[in-house]
Amino acid sequence: LTLFFFKDQYRFPESISKNYTGENSLPKNAGNLFKADSLRGYVTNPNTVVSMMTYYWSATNSQGLHLTEARNPTKIYEIPKPSNVFRIIVIGGSTVAGNGSADQYEALPSLLQKILREEYLAPTDESKKIEVINGGVGGYYSELEILHYLSSLRKLQPDLVISYNGANDITITNDKLQKY
Repeated sequence: LTLFFFKDQYRFPESISKNYTGENSLPKNAGNLFKADSLRGYVTNPNTVVSMMTYYWSATNSQGLHLTEARNPTKIYEIPKPSNVFRIIVIGGSTVAGNGSADQYEALPSLLQKILREEYLAPTDESKKIEVINGGVGGYYSELEILHYLSSLRKLQPDLVISYNGANDITITNDKLQKY
């Protein structure tokens, strides 16, 4: 688990996106969940519902973010962020996006949101809100997650960014190390 706190100014490292080649970078067997992106190789498509496997489905809102609220599947995150909202963005690969969960509402960001709301907010008090945004994109590793945050997610004005990584970082790092 890594917590990132970014200042407002950051320059994109030019070397990160050199391995990505538009449409050729799209993950295979993911339906229309992804679209090509010149900076990151691919990003999630807005307003998409895809059955990934016989036991898993994935859906995005109009902002291209995975759903976190079953009772509000069309949720749009307000910009600027309302002052009564504590906003968390969880970035990562397929584990954050929800792969392996029965559905997206059992993915890490959805469960975190549910727990935080139950523990820290009174059910009848609408003066304070907690939002946990699922910023996961299958196949992303730390470098792409930073680019994703800086190019797309930062505008959502999070109070906290959580990065959850694992196999993708190990695989990518190992592949890079094998060249030396």
